[in-house]
Amino acid sequence: MTYQDKWAGAAVAGFGYRECAARYEIVRDFCRGAFGGRQFHVRDIGANICYFGLRLTEDFPACSVSAYESHHGAARAALSHLERHGNNRLRLSVAKVTLQTVADFERCDLILAMSVLHHMPERPAVWIDALLDRCDHLIAELATEDKARNSHRKVELPVGSKIIGYGASHLEKAMRPIVYLEGK
Repeated sequence: MTYQDKWAGAAVAGFGYRECAARYEIVRDFCRGAFGGRQFHVRDIGANICYFGLRLTEDFPACSVSAYESHHGAARAALSHLERHGNNRLRLSVAKVTLQTVADFERCDLILAMSVLHHMPERPAVWIDALLDRCDHLIAELATEDKARNSHRKVELPVGSKIIGYGASHLEKAMRPIVYLEGK
C-alpha cells in the first residue's frame, strides 16, 4: 500500500494509507480563490507519488507543477504512474530538497509542504522561513502529534499563519493543521 492515493485521470486508481481527497480540497479551494483562471506555478516539496500535483494540473489548465521526492520507492512509482497517464505540466525531480536547494529555487506562486517539514533535519520554522523567501504563497500541513516528530522539535503554528483546514493524521486519531502563509 502506498502512502498517498494514486490519482489516474479523474479517479482514484488505488488508495494509500494517508487520506488525500479532503486535504486536496483545501488546496484546490485556496487555488480557486488565489489564482482563478490565471497561470500559476506550484512547487510540491515531498510530493510522494504526485497526488496533489496531478489533481492541480487537471483542475487548473493554467497550472504547472514542479514536484520533488527523495524517497526512491515513491519516486519510481510516481515516474511510472506519470508515464502511464501522461502529464506535460507536471515535472518530478527525484532529489532530496535541502535549504540550499530552496535558496536556488526560482520564485513561484505557491509552495506545498504537506506533512513533510517534520522529516527535515532543521526545525520546521527554519524551513518555513526559507520557503517563504521563494514563493508568493505557502501551504504547509504541520505534524503536531508526538509520534510524527522528534521530541526535541516542537511544531508550533508559525507567526502570521492562518489555519485553512485540517488533515487526518495516519499515526494517531489527530488532525494536522493545514496553514497558509503569505510569501515575502
